[in-house]
Amino acid sequence: GSYTYIGWNQKRAIFSDKRLRQALSHLVDKRNVCDKLLLGLADPVESPIYPGRPEFNSRLEPWPFDPARAQALLAEAGWSDTNGDGILDKEVGGERVPLRFEIVSNSGNDDRRNLGLVVVDEFKRAGIDASFRAIDWSILLEKVKSFDYDAVILGWTNSGTIPPDLFQIWHSSQTGPQQLNFTGYVNPEADRLIDEIRLEYDPERQRQLTH
Repeated sequence: GSYTYIGWNQKRAIFSDKRLRQALSHLVDKRNVCDKLLLGLADPVESPIYPGRPEFNSRLEPWPFDPARAQALLAEAGWSDTNGDGILDKEVGGERVPLRFEIVSNSGNDDRRNLGLVVVDEFKRAGIDASFRAIDWSILLEKVKSFDYDAVILGWTNSGTIPPDLFQIWHSSQTGPQQLNFTGYVNPEADRLIDEIRLEYDPERQRQLTH
């Protein structure tokens, strides 16, 4: 199986605030994307682990599509439209900046392009000046591996036959240039659990730790 995701570059100042990332999650209508854009041939997922695996946690609460909650989180994070131009802004480092970013993905993939356009439209309704651009695959890979992007639509393949290894994509030690944690995700608790899972031989204990 595989899953598609929108990755926020957490080395960009605006995405370092998890309230913004959470707000953006509440503005992505995953159910609608699966039903309309992907013609019902996909399902929303809340985990990077293949749903058929014993390590998959089916009790995870989904992030609901909730524009009102998104607006509350944006306000909490200090974003408001102070000059009446319809775009949220905030003072960052002594300078007032608009909430503006670009989502990139690989050219030639209509599903990812359509997803990009749908979420950009929803973001604009919320006062976020987002844009989408499709670029050549080789250029895209160089950009993401050097953190030269704002947000990206990509996918990972996950296996139903072998246990998941979360280390390369999710561990903080893997956030360097040319490594695979290229959203810059850093979470000490996740690191601790990932390290523990890799040292654990008992499959049931591994399952519990992964959950």
